[in-house]
Amino acid sequence: MAARAQTWWTVQAMMQETKMPRRKLRALWRMGVVPAPGRGPGAGFDAQARARILEAMRYRKQGYSGAALKARFPPKPSATAELKPGEAALSTWLRITVAPGVELHVDLTRADMGRAQALAKTLSSALSA
Repeated sequence: MAARAQTWWTVQAMMQETKMPRRKLRALWRMGVVPAPGRGPGAGFDAQARARILEAMRYRKQGYSGAALKARFPPKPSATAELKPGEAALSTWLRITVAPGVELHVDLTRADMGRAQALAKTLSSALSA
């Protein structure tokens, strides 16, 4: 059986991997390079945020300033940001009915459709059994 790829890194794990102090990681999320990891012991980063942190470190080592990092890594819109009246949502959601009264909601801007369809199929079979 193949090992599952890691998908979540706590702040402590990122500090150990990158050899960066917490204040430097905090500077990256304050600049908008990565989203804030949240609070508490489970707070951390997903694979995409980890990749952005590692790439930002490479740019920093090449001498890029904080302003250059901000320009290189524009902040990603928050999935929970409130919309002002008349604004359109930045993401598109797909609703997949897996059983009567049960839907799977998929953010098309962030999801792997193959995995979402496989999950919908698995849920559908489990709920019909």
